[in-house]
Amino acid sequence: MLVGRNKTALAVVAGISTGVGLALLTSQSRTASRFFLRYICASKQPYWNMTVKVASNESQCIALVNELKSDVKFTKVLGFDCEWTQDGSKRNRVALVQLATLEGQCGLFQIHLYSSVPNVLQEILADNTILKVGVDPLQDAKHLNTDYGIQVAGTFDIRHLVEGKVGGLAAVVKSELGVRLPKDFHIRVSNWEAKDLTPLQETYAANDALSAVLAFKNLVDKKVKVPFFSSKEEQWQKVYDHCMPLMDLIFIEKRKPAQTQSPADNGLSNSMQRPKSGQPNSTIIKGRGKQNYRAFSPRKTPFYNNVFMLAPDGEVLCTCDQKKADWYVSKGLATIVEREPLKIQLKFEPSGRINGPSDCMKNHQSHDVLLLCTPCHARSNIADLSLRLKLAQICNAPFHADENLKVLENGKNKSLRSAARALLNKSNELPERRQKELIDLIQESCKSSVTPDLLNELKDIDITVVNQDYTPHGLLVVEHFSRNGVEGLMNLERIWREHFISVMEPKFLPDLWSVDHYHEKNRELYFDSKFLDRINNILSAKRKQ
Repeated sequence: MLVGRNKTALAVVAGISTGVGLALLTSQSRTASRFFLRYICASKQPYWNMTVKVASNESQCIALVNELKSDVKFTKVLGFDCEWTQDGSKRNRVALVQLATLEGQCGLFQIHLYSSVPNVLQEILADNTILKVGVDPLQDAKHLNTDYGIQVAGTFDIRHLVEGKVGGLAAVVKSELGVRLPKDFHIRVSNWEAKDLTPLQETYAANDALSAVLAFKNLVDKKVKVPFFSSKEEQWQKVYDHCMPLMDLIFIEKRKPAQTQSPADNGLSNSMQRPKSGQPNSTIIKGRGKQNYRAFSPRKTPFYNNVFMLAPDGEVLCTCDQKKADWYVSKGLATIVEREPLKIQLKFEPSGRINGPSDCMKNHQSHDVLLLCTPCHARSNIADLSLRLKLAQICNAPFHADENLKVLENGKNKSLRSAARALLNKSNELPERRQKELIDLIQESCKSSVTPDLLNELKDIDITVVNQDYTPHGLLVVEHFSRNGVEGLMNLERIWREHFISVMEPKFLPDLWSVDHYHEKNRELYFDSKFLDRINNILSAKRKQ
């Protein structure tokens, strides 16, 4: 009897629920009901299986990297992400590096706890044959390079493969995997520098890396067609070749192109027409099939006109465009000293002027001026950062260090400016308690009552302070090597040339290009006799300031 009543009750409840649902769909609140159903369907949590391991010391790091390597033997791709803690507007050093494989293995490396970063971790990050996929991975790579001197190569933004409107990682995962990636704000801004991460932090960090690599696989499966009976190595090589042109490049969202002219109207050949595939940033190169390269629009006017700008003593400072040259002359700040080629000479000594190498070294036909395509130029810049960091340690020349900034922030003035702007622009939205705190701050600092005139004055107060102890990184590096005279400077030049060869592996260098170019002869031509004296004079003046 009890069972029968329960069945009857369940039937009644089911009937009522069905009736309410139908009523909602047929009433004026149909839109609300659809939104509710859509929310329920989109609220699926990640369903993937994953194994999360945390490496809080060097030995654990080495063991964990070796485990990850076994998973990327054939399919060489890793989900990649980093976490750090914000101290107000300042970013602290990267605290956590996340790497995940397609097999669901997630490694969380508490890199800030290591006395030194193990070579095995640096090697897997620097291996450009292993893709590190994610959303804006290039920015994370730059942070690692700046914070620890680690070079990360083979980064690939999965948004390069997405068609249509593109959002962040959560949007891509929802679109490609059909799940809602948890992005709790309180976890995202939590203390990633804690020695022991909470289970919620570990899950959050692992989900970011694993979801990226799974979304990448889903996107690649739709984009790249591989023969069914091909080997794993052949399948991956086809994927890698598809992604390689966009490796280590920042993602720029594709915009809807403006109405284009026909090839006959704009003078472009048929080989450079925009494709009809709905990808405005791609190009189809005739005779080579469809390529996945980002197109770069040709300039309609010269970037600059090679107008030479001279210092008052006649030294070439730079080249500029015609418009800037005309401005200097019209304002009486420069005079025209030669018409062909056009040269203008400044009437004042430019601030911060640093006398550099001889004209031979700065010549645009220099041995070291090599043409690079845009993707290679981006890769070269990232690789150069690692060498700059090494030179910073060798030469005691801080690079991107907070204590060696040309301009510093005045914390007191910054607080006053923020308080004044808040009271002027958002006084109606601020609680009374917060308003009182800001008013007390201003009164205590300015020793006067708060008036509209005072607020207007404080809202534009200068918060910058010139750092009198600032010395440019490059100048300190040159000073270090110039202690050994011309031989030292040649060694510095040789270091950069060898770095370029080892990192970029160029295949089309000129036949006469050499890392020792001009080092065996014509030394006086390459480094003029006054160069070392100029460097020493500049440094002496800096020390006396």
